[in-house]
Amino acid sequence: MRVRAERLIVTVLTVHLISVLQRQGLTLETAVWIGSFFGPMQVLGRILEFSVGGRFVSRNIGMLALSLLVVAICVLLALAGQTAVALLFAVIFGFSNGVVTIVRGTVPAELFGRTGYGRTLGNLAAPALVARAIAPLAFAPLALPQTAPFGWLFALLAMAILSVASFAFAVRLRRT
Repeated sequence: MRVRAERLIVTVLTVHLISVLQRQGLTLETAVWIGSFFGPMQVLGRILEFSVGGRFVSRNIGMLALSLLVVAICVLLALAGQTAVALLFAVIFGFSNGVVTIVRGTVPAELFGRTGYGRTLGNLAAPALVARAIAPLAFAPLALPQTAPFGWLFALLAMAILSVASFAFAVRLRRT
């Protein structure tokens, strides 16, 4: 299961969210207001996952949540200073991250079983923690006002797409 790139993307965007939204044409006040929706949307995603997620296979929920991350970055790229589009981004981005945090714990049990579950989660978490630690600093120069505004967002989009593809590959590989 490969959600390590997803953790890097979420960390970069949450740390640099206000400046990213400002560079996409929002005022500071609007960017802060939009940023405040991220947390509640995570909670909403988790509530929905808990309430209806039991009807679905965790792998499919994970695929949907990672795919929503791709959609969120596409919405962010199309923002052009529009508050409604920024709000849509915050809803999709927060919802995706909230659900991914749940399936990160359920998919390994589904794929590998419950024996050695703690060790499996630890092995999967270690690279993600390293990525989360270095991501804000690594992407900070790219978030400066003098850098091209879209280049690094496209890099994050490519990582998100690769995250979906590698997740699908890992799940498919494990099922066979």
